[in-house]
Amino acid sequence: MITIKNKPLLADALMFDHAYHVLKGVMDSGIHTGNLKDISLAVPIAVNCAFACELFFKSMLPDNIKDHKLENLYNSLDELSRNAIVDAVTKLMQRDVPNYSDIDFRSDLANNSEAFVMWRYFYESRRDKPVPSFEARFMYNLEEALKSLALFYNNTTANESNISNVHERVCQEDQ
Repeated sequence: MITIKNKPLLADALMFDHAYHVLKGVMDSGIHTGNLKDISLAVPIAVNCAFACELFFKSMLPDNIKDHKLENLYNSLDELSRNAIVDAVTKLMQRDVPNYSDIDFRSDLANNSEAFVMWRYFYESRRDKPVPSFEARFMYNLEEALKSLALFYNNTTANESNISNVHERVCQEDQ
């Protein structure tokens, strides 16, 4: 059985999720208008998106999880939750990458596992290190899937029989 174990963390995740969406909207507008100041919001967008993902994961886990690595948080979930997340993200990704698979998901998750920490301290690392990884399409789809699943789990006890309805809703909401 899947439930949201930490409702305050879900509320916090939604707060950072909202900030991410507001900033992304401003940046997208800046891309169309050529406003460099708005385009420069990429780093705060990465930080807010990655932190929202971390908090969505943590809302599904017992209290006192101190890890920031998305891959570790994902691996701490039960099998049903992990499968639901992989399925939802894979379906979202397949709209742009038709052959996207669970193997791609695991690779993308590993590559972006430390996105929050790396981008939060971007100003320190850019001096002598390469730009940290942030695969925007994957992270944006992970965030959308986690948010939809977390909100669903918050209102319903999810099980294998009703989880496919969530996948359909995730894909419909994002179109």
